[in-house]
Amino acid sequence: MCLGGLLLEGENNEFWVTLGCLSDHNALRQHAFIRGLQLDVSLAVAWAYLGKVMLYRCDFKFSDSIC
Repeated sequence: MCLGGLLLEGENNEFWVTLGCLSDHNALRQHAFIRGLQLDVSLAVAWAYLGKVMLYRCDFKFSDSIC
């Protein structure tokens, strides 16, 4: 459902965040959250999930450079 929504409406930031939440692959999760943030920088949910992904990857250097 999420991929079909992205095919029809690729500019919908909520679909990108949903894809990031449902994915099991860290690279896809990171990409989806970043793409959602590119479309709307003020998405608190996307920032929180992206921080969670960075924390699990222990990528503190990247997470510090965002702030």
